[in-house]
Amino acid sequence: MTADLGARTAGRNRRLLPIALLFPIGLAPSLYLLLHAPDMPLLGRFGDDTIYLECAKSLATGSGYRIPSLAERPFQTKYPPLWPLMLSVAWKVDPHFPDNLGVVGVLAWAAVPAYLALAWITFVRWGLGRATAWLLVFVLACHEMVLLFGAMAMADLWFSTALLACLLAAERAASAGRGDRGAALAGALGAIAYLIKSSALPLLLSLPLCFSLRRQYRRAALSLFPMLVAVASWNLWARAHASHSSDLVSLYNTSYLGYYLYGLTPHDFVHMVLANIRQLFSGVSHLFMLEAGGSLLEDILCVFVLAAAVSGLVRLIRRTGYLHYAAFAIGYVAQLLAWNFPPSARLLLPVLALLLAGVATEIASAFRMLRSGQPAPGLSYAVSLATVGLCGPLLFYWSVSSYGVLFRALPDQIQEDRRTTAGKRAAYAWISAHTPAAAGVLANDDELLHLYTGRRAASQIVPPMLSYRGDQEALRNELRSLPEYARALHLDYVLVTSSDLTRENLERFRPLLREAMRGAPGFVRVYHSNIADIYMDQGAGAGPR
Repeated sequence: MTADLGARTAGRNRRLLPIALLFPIGLAPSLYLLLHAPDMPLLGRFGDDTIYLECAKSLATGSGYRIPSLAERPFQTKYPPLWPLMLSVAWKVDPHFPDNLGVVGVLAWAAVPAYLALAWITFVRWGLGRATAWLLVFVLACHEMVLLFGAMAMADLWFSTALLACLLAAERAASAGRGDRGAALAGALGAIAYLIKSSALPLLLSLPLCFSLRRQYRRAALSLFPMLVAVASWNLWARAHASHSSDLVSLYNTSYLGYYLYGLTPHDFVHMVLANIRQLFSGVSHLFMLEAGGSLLEDILCVFVLAAAVSGLVRLIRRTGYLHYAAFAIGYVAQLLAWNFPPSARLLLPVLALLLAGVATEIASAFRMLRSGQPAPGLSYAVSLATVGLCGPLLFYWSVSSYGVLFRALPDQIQEDRRTTAGKRAAYAWISAHTPAAAGVLANDDELLHLYTGRRAASQIVPPMLSYRGDQEALRNELRSLPEYARALHLDYVLVTSSDLTRENLERFRPLLREAMRGAPGFVRVYHSNIADIYMDQGAGAGPR
């Protein structure tokens, strides 16, 4: 008996040793980036992170779940509250912004080890083998999206982590003899994912559907109930606290549905879906660090990756019977195609682990077929030969891309954003020192400006259908209306910076903003630097102190 116990202990130690050695290596890239940028210079790049932070501050200071930068201080009824609630810890630890960004960085980075650990468990459970699982975990650990969101106050990585935990629990419950508790746990984890990001909504259908396909109706109900509670609770609260304003700024900040329906016609919807289908290919390509429409090799690798992922996933599902992740992914991608924002690599991060598993499965299948030595090679043999032949270029390309991202692109981007942030902070300091406390400012980074200055702020919201229609002249006219936009919102100042329109993917129109302000009657420039210009409306009556 003692010998058996010793053998089991030795076996467990042998299994844990690779984890103890390899897992810290996997965390090294994200830790390097976190330590390289403790001041979070990338803050505001996507916009959502600064919204989360100002809502977190509102929660921490006892003001409720509100958007304090807007003049009406409406309740935040667009984004579910769990991630801002987590971020509110930073204000409890240190109530001074930006001094508490170090705490924010740790809270964001904590998702990285959790995500990588769950991804490793997922790959092993799918039967990919420990060596393959480790390889895929290292691919994730060096991936640009994982590195970015491990160093930013975005909800995407925590959402992907909660999603993986939910789907793992669901698959375990489906294959267990007594999986009722596991099904309820899957539903609870799905509810957590939804309260981090409402894009988890497809789980409301995929969880009970996959259990029902196995005739596990009790488990379907148990998984559905926590999701229903979360979805109903959040939507009832949001409806009860919804803003009654119908202007575009209010809709953008407080209502997904209101902003979605703004100016939408049936023709626009069809055009939007078709455009999103085209963008999906580009998004998946960027997810694999490729560039659709780039060189011939990149185009070949793009097609190969997509085909291998789909084919491998079919093989994986047939072999394991694991349906939950694939079912969610189908619903999630359908949701993205119908939404008024292009399906970028960032939005596809939740399905990255699934796509990697599909590619790995297809490559492994190709190697097995070649090793079997078929006496009469056919089409499948030729496809397997091509798949194996492309493995080398794909791995080489990914290795070079990852190295370039980690040691060149991201550090360069951090340095550039740090320089831009320094220029913005100087402008924010001027606003704090030279404008009345009741002044309002129109700024592209309105939430960030409010965090630094306490001034009410808003940004110019461009109707999303203008970009989908490709109406360049309408876009130009919209941006040229910046002075009128500020006056319509009763804002006294306009801040224009060298990084405006980045998150809207409209950087090419950036010169129009300064052009519009320079020629605007009644506006005078009161601050200038190589990064930022501030214009004051002389008729607003809220001049500098």
